[in-house]
Amino acid sequence: MRKSILRSLAFTAALTMMLTVSASAESATVTGNGVNVRSGPGVSYPVVDCLAKGETVTVTDCSNNSWYAVEYNGTEGFMSSSYLNMAPADSAESDAAITITASVSDDNSDSGNGYINAMYVRFRSGPASSY
Repeated sequence: MRKSILRSLAFTAALTMMLTVSASAESATVTGNGVNVRSGPGVSYPVVDCLAKGETVTVTDCSNNSWYAVEYNGTEGFMSSSYLNMAPADSAESDAAITITASVSDDNSDSGNGYINAMYVRFRSGPASSY
């Protein structure tokens, strides 16, 4: 009986460690005065807080380019990305670095470095979600 319980506990602990996703959070400064923090990603969601210009929030997810999930003084909500200025990412804190390569039809190309600022990013073989 004890061996069975110990095996179950060991299996549960191992599974929990494998399923844990580490997410990094970034700071952002509010750029507008009286900016609403909403319960969901859109203007139809109720306002849960209102922040003044210069306040600092923690951005917990910016996978939606328009609305960022934020945390402020223990309150979680969403803010329009238009009113947030993200702090520059420190190279030691970057989650992932990628090289961005773009080409246009007249054989000009441009490439540079970038970073992924969202969770669950999909890399596809072509330029559309059907790839």
